[in-house]
Amino acid sequence: MIVHQFLLGDTGDPYVYAALPIAQFEKTEKGMWVAEHAVGDVTFTISPDYRNLGYRGDITAVFSEEDTTYFILKYGNDD
Repeated sequence: MIVHQFLLGDTGDPYVYAALPIAQFEKTEKGMWVAEHAVGDVTFTISPDYRNLGYRGDITAVFSEEDTTYFILKYGNDD
């Protein structure tokens, strides 16, 4: 599931510019909970965002059924 999304401007190398928002997310309560409860690796993808003329980053993780329910109840699923 997508646990966090962020926008990047129109940049030449979005993967370099994605490092800061990813690091900031990892330091949040939500980010630390995700890292602790994810089954396997937490991953991210960068894709074009035509609406904002830049890029969108999605951080994704897989959880157990119980942790998925907890995540949605505590943090919502609107990111």
